Parts: sequence; C-alpha cells; structure tokens
Amino acid sequence: IAKLTHKTILLESLLTYGSRQNPKRGYLFISKILGKYIPSSPAKMRESYYSLAIDILNSTINSDRTWVVGVAETATGLGAGVAQELKRLGTKDVVFSHTTRYQLSKDISCSISETHSHAPSHLIYELEEQGYYASVDTLVLVDDEISTGKTLNQITEELVKKTPLLKQIVWASLVNWLSDAEKNADIKRYPEIKIRFN
Repeated sequence: IAKLTHKTILLESLLTYGSRQNPKRGYLFISKILGKYIPSSPAKMRESYYSLAIDILNSTINSDRTWVVGVAETATGLGAGVAQELKRLGTKDVVFSHTTRYQLSKDISCSISETHSHAPSHLIYELEEQGYYASVDTLVLVDDEISTGKTLNQITEELVKKTPLLKQIVWASLVNWLSDAEKNADIKRYPEIKIRFN
C-alpha cells in the first residue's frame, strides 16, 4: 500500500519489477505512472506531480526560495513536474535541476558515487544563477522510490554545504521503503534542519 496525497492506493498500481544484469542488485522497480518505461496517460502523470506537491506544501513552512532536484534518471521528469506544481500552487520562487551521469562542458556543482545503487554516479551542474545557492531555504529532493536512502543522504550532504540558509529538506517520492527508525536516523544527521518525508 502506498499513499498519494490523502489517498491510499495499492502499490501494484504504482510500480512493477524488472530484472537486470548487475551483481549488486539484480532487480529494479519500474514505475507504472511516470511514462518512462511503461506508457502512462499525461493526466495520471500530472496527478502524481500534483499529489507530491500538495504533500510537500502541507508538511513545510513557507519558503522564500525552493530548489527542487530530480534524481536521475527516472525522477527527472517527476521532479520537473513537482517543481511546476509547487510554483503553480503559490510557492514564491522555485528553481529546478536534476542529477545526471552525463558529462557536459559545464561547471559541476557537486557529484557523488554510490556503489550499491543501480545508478552509481550522480552529477549536479552549476545553476545559471550561482548566487541562488546563498538564499535557498528549502531543498526538495525528488525520487520515484526510496530504497535505502543512501543516495539521497549523499546528495543531501553535498547540497547542504552549498546552501547556508537552508531551513528544511524534503525527500519526496512515490514509494518510500524506509522504516521509521531509518527515517529518524536520517533526521538526526541534520539537527539544525527540518527534514520531511513525502
């Protein structure tokens, strides 16, 4: 069972499973509603963006500057959709970027390596408005599903260093496998910042 906004829905309606040739993890979760691997209606995709955005707004304090980061590759579109919905629903100032594994001729803001993951390298390129970092008070990391939280923890650690005025962080996902104990451990990593899971 999973939750989208205030609806409880069957997990089977959100995702299925696939196999892959990787000795570290021989399977992956495949979203049924994001349109990346399995065709989905735009209305269903938009509903997922809206649902996550509403949950984020209901669990956070007012934000002056929000930075939304979609986690490659499945959640890049999801992150962009959530950023659009946050702006449409009245969030003052929203900027969107995403992680990638592609090397470009641009300055890299930060990078992580996650050996356990099926997506071992994440790069985040510099925002065009580099001064934006200094005034971000809300960071929203969007992934389609959270298995261990290790990738999001590493991304969070890097981005916290760049955002001195950060007050709150949201880990937003369609499916979250973390236990309450694991969530509490992640919250304790950043005692000065409010962390929410949506």
